Amino acid sequence: MGGALTALERDHPPTHIDFAKAENWRMNHVQALHQHFKQANLEFAMNIQEFGEFLQAALPQASESSKILWGKFDPAKEGFVNVLEVMSGLAIMGRGSISEKLQLLWAMHDFNSVGNLSYDELVVLLFIAASSTVLLSAKGTIPEERFIEAIADEAFVSADIDITGRINYSGFLHWFLDYLQITEETPTVGLREFLKRMQCMKQKEVTATAGQLALQRQAQQLGVASGGGAASTEKKGS
Repeated sequence: MGGALTALERDHPPTHIDFAKAENWRMNHVQALHQHFKQANLEFAMNIQEFGEFLQAALPQASESSKILWGKFDPAKEGFVNVLEVMSGLAIMGRGSISEKLQLLWAMHDFNSVGNLSYDELVVLLFIAASSTVLLSAKGTIPEERFIEAIADEAFVSADIDITGRINYSGFLHWFLDYLQITEETPTVGLREFLKRMQCMKQKEVTATAGQLALQRQAQQLGVASGGGAASTEKKGS
């Protein structure tokens, strides 16, 4: 995971940033992507042209990194990426404090800004956080969903909430910091340790990313609900 900015770096930001490297992104850059995503009411699934246009509109200075990011987030050449997965990975791997990263990660997954997540929504957050870190760092492997569900179970038990309930940010933050054995003041978390805690160190062939699997599952569910056939992704950033 990327480390926190020093006082000097905060006061004197560089005039040029190589956005092709995830560790050069800052939280305000990722926030710009998320803000544009919400305001433009965009779809999570984007093809390569849409993704390039998204970066150009949200953060023009980062637009040249679109092809590199695309290659990382579509390893099996499915023809689309989940932009939520891209933003989550940049939040985790970019420069910022632990508190800034977790707040941003939570905000991106709290789709309706209600301040809490269901069990399934937390599983998606954790799965995408793990998957995106693997993809950007090229370390570890995307974990099986059952391992992520076991981690989500721990979060709900820690917060003393039944899985039919919803966990708020405070409960999530307290549990996650304890799970990673850190505090909000911890400057950074070692990449290998984070991947290990997120069950990403097991050998497994990568076929699709967590974000792509989530979109495929949603399309299948919508197809069943509408009586079959192809279905487009309806979930938006609003």
